[in-house]
Amino acid sequence: MTRAAAAGLAVIGILAAGCTTAQSPPMTEASKEAPAGLALEIVAEYLSVDADELELLRIEPVEWRDSGIGCPDPGMDYLHVITPGHFALVRDASGATHRVHMAGGSGFVCEQDRAKSVQKVQPLPTFSQSQLEALARADLARRLGVPPGEISLLGTRPTEWPDASLGCAGDEAAPAGGASKGFVVTLSHAGRRYTYHTDLRRAIPCPPIKTR
Repeated sequence: MTRAAAAGLAVIGILAAGCTTAQSPPMTEASKEAPAGLALEIVAEYLSVDADELELLRIEPVEWRDSGIGCPDPGMDYLHVITPGHFALVRDASGATHRVHMAGGSGFVCEQDRAKSVQKVQPLPTFSQSQLEALARADLARRLGVPPGEISLLGTRPTEWPDASLGCAGDEAAPAGGASKGFVVTLSHAGRRYTYHTDLRRAIPCPPIKTR
């Protein structure tokens, strides 16, 4: 999957965890089995080899600091929310090791060499209206430095955006991408309204939020 897809996958972990900042509990042998198997599957797909040719050297629970899950692409913006997941080191038959970053039941190989950055572990997910509302609320709470519970949802209406700018490009050239369905989400805090535009993968403040 692409690095942009990884951001979407990381959001699954955010939503599933309810945006909590609690530390992940120590992993038992039973709880290691699923992420360990996933790590081997990801590297096997990445290298086009059989998983039996790989050796798991290390796996541990982590809390990624944003939706880039520890391997951001230059120029990409990520949500600054805690994302529970796992980190693994896998060695192949040649002796080379590969870093695997996981969250929300999926993941990717994080390598300095981006030539093999395209993965096919899972397709880029889309989210429901309620998940996008939760995503917008969590982002606004982070920007304002308040608990998400203090953010009120005033309303949501469906729409269709003509391009990937989601109606927020202003005078700048719109980024590449065709029409997409989404929502306009209206939130409030302390008597002030905030508007978020979404497609089915992300929520962005529009107009941009200026905080003191």
